[in-house]
Amino acid sequence: GNLPLREAVQAALNMEPMMQSAYGSSDFYQLEPGLMMPQTAWWTDAGADRYNMNNPELAKQKLEEAGYDGTPIRFMSTQEYGYMYATSTVAVQQLEAVGFKIDHQVTDWATVITNRAKPEAWEMFVTGHGFVPDPSQISYVGGMNVYPGWWSDPDSLELAGEILSLTTFEERMPVWEQIQANAYTQIPAIKIGDGATI
Repeated sequence: GNLPLREAVQAALNMEPMMQSAYGSSDFYQLEPGLMMPQTAWWTDAGADRYNMNNPELAKQKLEEAGYDGTPIRFMSTQEYGYMYATSTVAVQQLEAVGFKIDHQVTDWATVITNRAKPEAWEMFVTGHGFVPDPSQISYVGGMNVYPGWWSDPDSLELAGEILSLTTFEERMPVWEQIQANAYTQIPAIKIGDGATI
């Protein structure tokens, strides 16, 4: 749907307090823009200027550009995973501070999974993604336009097809960098940070 509205969310968020709330000590989290972890050959900072923007003024500008009329944004979360609830609670405060109205729907995780399959039921949800060795295993890359959020940009879909069909790292890496760059401009999802639980 509305790209300026997603840009407003992207601009509003300050990742540090979310990660502090979710993981406690900075020993257990890092803020970095890569959708693949720095420990992998796939790490890139493509799109980094749009990571952790923490720019409330730009967020307000984008809300205006989006023609936001105060309709509540339904944001699904759960207390079953403490880090998800901590993240969404802080995000709600940050989004409300720039002028969003948020309907923070806190349910069990099974309900989040059921509802996120229905595009008409929500605008945002919080989740985590485990370590994967290959970018095609990121849920909304390998499952582009299938994973909830339905990233359907034609250019990105073509790139996703390429990264699945190409075989060498040398061929695939530039494609991956472009996918990550697109993720920051098209905003199918927003990365908060890398976290570790014990």
